Amino acid sequence: MTDWNIIEYKEVDSTNDIAKSMLLDGTNIDKTIIISECQKKGRGQGNNKWYSDNKNGIYFSMILRPNISLSKLEGLSIKTGEILKEFLELRFKGINLTVKPPNDIMAENRKLSGILIESINVGQETRGIIIGIGLNVSHRKLDFPEELRETAISLSELCGKDIYDRKEIVKDFIPFFEKQFGEYLDDLQKL
Repeated sequence: MTDWNIIEYKEVDSTNDIAKSMLLDGTNIDKTIIISECQKKGRGQGNNKWYSDNKNGIYFSMILRPNISLSKLEGLSIKTGEILKEFLELRFKGINLTVKPPNDIMAENRKLSGILIESINVGQETRGIIIGIGLNVSHRKLDFPEELRETAISLSELCGKDIYDRKEIVKDFIPFFEKQFGEYLDDLQKL
């Protein structure tokens, strides 16, 4: 992961918002990751909110500037979900996950992770793509707000043990994602 620029925060409104600001500033920031222990205004698809105001999850955004037409990247949210699902099932043996289109990772009919993809354009120029990921890691059921306790789940709950190595999970995910994403882009280039 040495060629990725990692920017860490304790608390932000939204990692995707920081990534968006960086892209709009015009800075060349390909392969940058913004990670935070908490988000005050984490969000999902549409107007949905992503609960991320504690230190039990992983909340990060990846900035990419792939050399490919955005029209070819229509399935990026699902592809990212498939990559994350495969990574988690390899890393945490025995868990069974599904990708619920367009952007959720589910376990036992409860939400484990959400993905938010945004492309940032200025006029006709695409500045980059932001892939935001929220992953419930070490939450216990009572850590979630009451309205989410029956619909959200964490890796700790799935594995039946405490999981606290959030930064290590991200460090391991990035090269896995990069390889899979590179193969995905190669396949799209052939179309």
